[in-house]
Amino acid sequence: MEEKFSSGQYAGIADFVGDFRQMLETCYRLHGVDHWLSKQAQKLEMMLEQKLALLSRHLREKTSIAVTSRGSYGLEDEKGAPCTSTRRRSTLRNLVGLSTGMFESVMVQVLRQEEQLRAKEEKR
Repeated sequence: MEEKFSSGQYAGIADFVGDFRQMLETCYRLHGVDHWLSKQAQKLEMMLEQKLALLSRHLREKTSIAVTSRGSYGLEDEKGAPCTSTRRRSTLRNLVGLSTGMFESVMVQVLRQEEQLRAKEEKR
């Protein structure tokens, strides 16, 4: 990502955020969502979301998880949907959850469910 950024290969913010989210998802999938590296990735993810929440509405729409994520997080119906004004408040509320260990992003929640389903299937 650093090399792509330095050489001007990102066409826009959505491409950068998409790569960032892909990096986080790869970490979660490779190590599992409860691994200490994934916990650090969750902190990075929350910092990203905090910064994205400060952007203009137009840019927030371009950087939503539904638009920039390569995974499927049950948000397909939100692609192109306008962001609401509560995003900033909810992101800040989630920051409190992160410090208390209660925060889990949509990405982590879906991956955790996938892990649980895999574990059930292996038991059969």
